[in-house]
Amino acid sequence: MAEEQLLYRFRKLKHIFEYKELEKQEIYFASPEELNDPLEYYQNIVFQGDEVVWENLFKHYFSFIFFNLIIIKITKKEEIFSLNDDYFIKFNGSFNEYPFLEDTYRLAYEEFKKSIKIDYSMFKDKIISNNILTVILYTINEFIIITIMNNISHSKIEYNQNRLQEFTRLLKYAINIPNNPKKEYEMFLKIQDLKYYHINKDKEKNFKFLNEIYYTLPNVYINQLKKLIFSGITIASFTKKFNNSYMWSIYSEKNTGICLIYKLGKTINLFDKYNYTIPFFINETLYNTKHEKINFFNHIGLTIYHDYNKFWFYSDTLNKKSCYYNNKTITKNENISKAKKNIEKHLLDIYKDFVIKTEHWKHEEEYRIFHTDTEVRKLHYHFRDLYGIIFGMDTPYESKQKIVKIILDKCKENNRDITDFHFYQAYFNPETNKIEKYEIDNISIYTPPMEHNNE
Repeated sequence: MAEEQLLYRFRKLKHIFEYKELEKQEIYFASPEELNDPLEYYQNIVFQGDEVVWENLFKHYFSFIFFNLIIIKITKKEEIFSLNDDYFIKFNGSFNEYPFLEDTYRLAYEEFKKSIKIDYSMFKDKIISNNILTVILYTINEFIIITIMNNISHSKIEYNQNRLQEFTRLLKYAINIPNNPKKEYEMFLKIQDLKYYHINKDKEKNFKFLNEIYYTLPNVYINQLKKLIFSGITIASFTKKFNNSYMWSIYSEKNTGICLIYKLGKTINLFDKYNYTIPFFINETLYNTKHEKINFFNHIGLTIYHDYNKFWFYSDTLNKKSCYYNNKTITKNENISKAKKNIEKHLLDIYKDFVIKTEHWKHEEEYRIFHTDTEVRKLHYHFRDLYGIIFGMDTPYESKQKIVKIILDKCKENNRDITDFHFYQAYFNPETNKIEKYEIDNISIYTPPMEHNNE
């Protein structure tokens, strides 16, 4: 991006008058789910690692199911609570929040390891896609559920050894499936054909939901794993052009809104309600660029902390560290700035995916800034960075009056000469067949006499 240039941001009138974005000098950061592109959240995540991290991934998945079944048993509600409780997906082996469950968990997990002997070395250096991992988790799901139920509800459900052998065979086969959607689908059908081991409903009345859990939890778990790569991301969008008729229609409510003009360099300084200034790098969106593979095991952001690092990258069974083990970690009580270099490298790799869009969006010529604090969705810009405003072709006259009044007040508040602020009117030029703009040199048409004077 040039050292300094004009960037545009379309806004609907409700953003100006209902949310008071102009008066408060606010920029709203949207979640990927709020944006138009359904692929905003896409990441090409793969799983490639040594036997240590694979053993711990299965242990983590076991824990995920354990907490869900415990909650279902306690509440007797047929609901997957993992969607709302980050503790389940961010489990690091600690039972500080649920100390009364620790012994039951340990016994259940030891039984699982003893009964379902998985040779994790067969995963070593294999590149496993999201879809294949889902298939792999399906192969052991039934046996994890049986093990946990035997420990939390005093059941005496026995493993079907023939089925266990068949699932073990399919597990080994799944690891070597090429990254091909059709092959993945065929593999899933093979597992489905084995049919889930149905539990006696008379004996297990509280677990009638288990069949659905069997098919649901692997997908839920893998989707939730993204929270370990990054805690969340929100996006504020700008564009290089103001004259895109599609964008005026969609983002400015059929030309009735406005387009804010910012004069910016490579960064924009925003500040929070405590006046703490945060510099944000302005990222140019890339179109028709492939998403690079992100190895999950190399990007677990929480492993900057000692307890997560040990949980994911050390095996008590093998008494061995993973190749991903980080010898320089911090505790939760230490200043996170100690891990600044690790965090910056991690975020740089992750952010790459959020500046990539398919070529169908190329017409937007978008620029983006990212924020990782999902609790703070609005930040403030300096009024000096707002170069001007373009009124839409159908912006109501009364709305223009109100907007001019807001800007006059902002100029007075910031000791800025109103002549230094630029108002434009958008119009359609039939000669060029484009939306163009002209500058409104005299704003008195929108103000009572003398109101446009700064005095």
